[in-house]
Amino acid sequence: MPTYNYGDRRRPNPPYMALLNAARRKRIAGEREEARKLRQQAQQMPARDPNDPDFRRLWYVRYADDWLFGFSGPRFGGIELRRQKAAVINDRPPEVFNNLRSEIVQRLLADQCELCGAEDNCEVHHIRKLADLNRPGQKEKPEWVKRMAARRRKTLVVRQKCHEEIHRERSSGREPTARITGEPT
Repeated sequence: MPTYNYGDRRRPNPPYMALLNAARRKRIAGEREEARKLRQQAQQMPARDPNDPDFRRLWYVRYADDWLFGFSGPRFGGIELRRQKAAVINDRPPEVFNNLRSEIVQRLLADQCELCGAEDNCEVHHIRKLADLNRPGQKEKPEWVKRMAARRRKTLVVRQKCHEEIHRERSSGREPTARITGEPT
């Protein structure tokens, strides 16, 4: 689609800007009623130039097996598109199959707790966003928060006991009864 799109924004519409400037001058001069009429007149026309030769966009919508195309910009651009009947529009990036396992799968299959190092019954602890780790007003951050923040990851592979302790600590809002030290139990 970038072939058919160029320009960041349409340029301002000169007649619209002239009316707004005239209204501003009238208002400064104290002629408020005439300024209001000029602003109302300006509101009846587009603020951006609809015929800007340096701007064009191709919009498309897909519904079921049908396509609806819309074109913004000078007329010659639409004619150019119509002649390229072999043009292809990709609405999704191509999917690339990768035989390598994702990092989280590899960490989970290692079956080793990233907090205490134990190798049994591991689960994944997940947070919504990394910003949740740095909420103001928290006292001393628990070990699991420090680890996730240091690694800049939203996931942490932990054994079931450590995972339960994390959730107990978070839901009660109190200090954990047994601190997770990172040492195997």
